[in-house]
Amino acid sequence: MTLQAVVDFEIETDGRSFEVKNGDIIHLSQHKLEKLLAKVPDHVRVIHPGLLVEWDSPILGRCSGLVTGLTADLITIGKHGVTKKSVTIPATWLTRVTVAERGTVV
Repeated sequence: MTLQAVVDFEIETDGRSFEVKNGDIIHLSQHKLEKLLAKVPDHVRVIHPGLLVEWDSPILGRCSGLVTGLTADLITIGKHGVTKKSVTIPATWLTRVTVAERGTVV
């Protein structure tokens, strides 16, 4: 599971605290990610392959496509909505995440 912050907030874990900003991918163990999601579900969203996402491209404007992969702070889109090619974008570009099958915004 990959979580992305949707607001700025502070996380305390293992006696340390750190700040996450809106759009940041949160890097913790799966167990800690699950606990965080349960504790502050309104502060984060789950990102995973199969989701339809929208983002603001500095060149093409509003774009969309299906997530096919995630690495660190990057998201791979299998078929860009405009160019129809596979692209990798920064996670911070995301503006909307939708469950493609049901059309539900998450």
